[in-house]
Amino acid sequence: MARENTPNSAVSRQVDITAATSLLTRFLDAGTVDDPPTPVRILFDNDGASIWTTNQTRTLQVFVDRWGVLSSLAEPCVLLVNPKELSNLLKLKFQSENVRITTDTHSMIRIQGETTGAEINCADEDECLTIPDRW
Repeated sequence: MARENTPNSAVSRQVDITAATSLLTRFLDAGTVDDPPTPVRILFDNDGASIWTTNQTRTLQVFVDRWGVLSSLAEPCVLLVNPKELSNLLKLKFQSENVRITTDTHSMIRIQGETTGAEINCADEDECLTIPDRW
């Protein structure tokens, strides 16, 4: 099956997704390769969620590709975030809930659970460690 988008694709930075916390945190933990962790570009599209990243020394490449974590997706989009930070927040505040995550380019990432909400900063594009499509 041909891939339409990759984490490097020029898709929308306007994110509007809904996912189960338990599925999303496992996905985010799989995309965390450094301690302290570094930000990544996360692609959400109809094929699932994908993180293509490398560690800071560029000795390890990780492809977490096409994971089925979404309940709903407005349009294909990319989220710039520290995966460990988002995973920890979801585990602590939203344990077994479904969450809606929304943001616009260069805006706070808003997470709305069934009973509460939270906000975190988005990452800077230049800080994200992403594997180029050509690799």
